[in-house]
Amino acid sequence: MLRVACAFALMCVTSPYPALANPAQRDGDPRSVTQSGALPQSDPSANDQAVRGDALELARLLNPEEPMVELARRGFDQAFDQGLAGNGEVEELEREHPGFLAELRGATRDALVEDLRSDMPSIHRRYARFFSARFTPDEIAELTDFYKSPAGARIIEAKFANLDISGLVGKVAENEDAKVSAADIEAINDGATSGMWKGMTAADMKSVLLFGLRPVARKLQEAAPAIAEIETEIANEPDSGLDAAIEAASRKVYDRYGLAD
Repeated sequence: MLRVACAFALMCVTSPYPALANPAQRDGDPRSVTQSGALPQSDPSANDQAVRGDALELARLLNPEEPMVELARRGFDQAFDQGLAGNGEVEELEREHPGFLAELRGATRDALVEDLRSDMPSIHRRYARFFSARFTPDEIAELTDFYKSPAGARIIEAKFANLDISGLVGKVAENEDAKVSAADIEAINDGATSGMWKGMTAADMKSVLLFGLRPVARKLQEAAPAIAEIETEIANEPDSGLDAAIEAASRKVYDRYGLAD
């Protein structure tokens, strides 16, 4: 369960794609990538190829490292607590070895964060490749300019602040073999999108609504199903490096408390 909890947290950080949404209507293209044939497929093996600098800048802007790391920490803590809740053996270990759980949590969470940071360039390149295939340079420049503006920056900040991943935590806690689905990703994003308007000023709302009238905003909204598919692929991909790092971090804590096998 501990390994699943850590892997779960990494899955969740791929979800907060801050797509523009009109607060009065969110009617993205319902077709899947494979059904429409119009949206580019993601290709994890292509990550080592060169990507356009403008697309990479947009990918980094929409998926900022520090908020993603903070979300990973939050998701990890929720999964850790829920996964170990009511476990009599673990509770007995903590009684016999005070501080054990706190140290185990910290060590494995640090391993998760280190793994995520090392994966961020690959994640950014993956999204950049999608943006390069889907949007023209002028459209990418338009998106970048908006998300660098005060209103756009607040959308990104609010999106991360309003992400509620507790439902997915419960799903993984009930079944450690559970896969993240596109519906899971969309539900998390939809919940965050509906909540992020609460903190917007009148000036922010005006900027967002005006931007929402542009063709590139509609195009971004139509791309949401394809983006959700990329997020789902990333979430469900095995990560042997993370597994090994969690195992090593856990082993050190067990050894420190004299609990090695």
